[in-house]
Amino acid sequence: MTTKASGSLDWTYKGMKTLILETSLVKISVLLDKGSDIFEVIYKPLDTDVIWHSPNGYKDPSIRLERISRQEDEFTDNYGGGWNDVFPNYGFASSNRGTKFGGHGESALLPWSCKGIETSNSRVTAKLAFNCIRYPLKAEKTLSLEGANFTMTEDIQNVGEQEIELSWAQHIAYGEPFVSQDLQIDIPAIRAMSHDYDMSHERIKRNSDFVWPLAPGIDGSMVDLSKIPDKNQRIQEDFPIVELRSPSYRLYNPTMNLGVEVQWNSAFPYLWYWMNWGILNFPYFGRGRTLALEPTTTTNTNGLQNSIKDGTAVRLEQGAKLHGEIRMNLFQK
Repeated sequence: MTTKASGSLDWTYKGMKTLILETSLVKISVLLDKGSDIFEVIYKPLDTDVIWHSPNGYKDPSIRLERISRQEDEFTDNYGGGWNDVFPNYGFASSNRGTKFGGHGESALLPWSCKGIETSNSRVTAKLAFNCIRYPLKAEKTLSLEGANFTMTEDIQNVGEQEIELSWAQHIAYGEPFVSQDLQIDIPAIRAMSHDYDMSHERIKRNSDFVWPLAPGIDGSMVDLSKIPDKNQRIQEDFPIVELRSPSYRLYNPTMNLGVEVQWNSAFPYLWYWMNWGILNFPYFGRGRTLALEPTTTTNTNGLQNSIKDGTAVRLEQGAKLHGEIRMNLFQK
């Protein structure tokens, strides 16, 4: 079946320039003025958005952003949910090469430019570009939508005259109603590793190496991480999957008859698993329920300096590029 495709730059959302890509099956909406966040992935036959939206809402960071190096969490203050492109610092605030980064770096808080949209009968493609402020990195990426298949390809280039380090992640957060107790989580994972820091509402023993999907619980039980908790529970999980049979995962909600398949290339050797399920206090005060599955270059969310220490930071020589690819397909059985 051929589905007509279209693209537009004629929209704004809460004052932010917005790119729309759509076919008769899927609508993709991108906040160009905020990190090129993908804030809608709507499957049109069911009128369902699979992406999570924070109860705090989407905000224009240019109104509130004081400094991208600020130690408070500018990312969280301006985080509306969605799919975020995060570099050169993934995780907590950090510093490197004489500069500082706030949580989740620069790219998810600053504006991207759209260099143009190309449309054929069945495919729409947009080209985006971005330059870091505090680091000698430029990024160019292409977003393409055909039918229910969405593809992102991206090159991050070191334009400085020395080697630099970075970490990079595709921070994809899924939300209700797609994420529910009915959701089937199929990750071809082998091994995962729990974190080593204090976190509220956690279930898993810290510093544990475990075989997916069963993790040793703090209470002595085994926790099945392929299951979504009951809506009345308050649970938080935050850890990397460090070995995968293939760089992919599949989510399917049989009650809705809606699924998402995601595949990526070797630029992202790890998959970060984050669940915020009704967690109390800042930032959502019990109102957030999301599962994020994030292809990433590092096993560390303690910031770039710690990624360098544990050997999972990417090192880019002068002029070198890091090439990432990620594909998302929405489907019904």
